[in-house]
Amino acid sequence: MFLVEDEEMQLMALKHYLEQKFESKLIISTFLSGEACLENITQKPDIVVLDYNLDKNNSMAFDGIQVLKAIKKYRAGIEVIMLSGQEKMEIAVETMKYGAFDYVIKSDSAYMRLELLLQNAIRKIVMKRQLMIQKAWLILVTLLLCAIIILWIAA
Repeated sequence: MFLVEDEEMQLMALKHYLEQKFESKLIISTFLSGEACLENITQKPDIVVLDYNLDKNNSMAFDGIQVLKAIKKYRAGIEVIMLSGQEKMEIAVETMKYGAFDYVIKSDSAYMRLELLLQNAIRKIVMKRQLMIQKAWLILVTLLLCAIIILWIAA
């Protein structure tokens, strides 16, 4: 899992919270910029928790939407949860339009909400992987049956 937040204190606090709540079962990589996240996207995280307002002091830096679009372009299956201090509904809708799993407003309950969303995202990822395994088995069994039928006809 990747955490992307340009405020280092918040980044470390969130990482610490999630490590405690998930009892270190998550491998968490942290990044202070969207660019650093994207440079490491080949590590293929399953989940990215991404701040909406990144590096406000650098006008050339990617914002959360740009990073979200790049992540989804790289691999659409990565679940991205947006974090923001913005309470505007339009921003939440925009992030969802570009494929965000959900949008969390930074507030007193943000960490608990994020914890629940991460549990849901993990369940979704596990179910998708189980479905892929079942599809692979179905294809294998179908091919095996076809081979048996061909051998039976040829005999």
